[in-house]
Amino acid sequence: MRHHIRREKTDPASDMWRVLRIGLSIGLILLLVLPLFIN
Repeated sequence: MRHHIRREKTDPASDMWRVLRIGLSIGLILLLVLPLFIN
């Protein structure tokens, strides 16, 4: 229970970081894959 409450307190920052990391990874994959699809 304590861990869950503690996680909720730091949820916004961690969520933003996760979204940014996921976005960067998807962006890199798209940059690598899009040229292949276009060609």
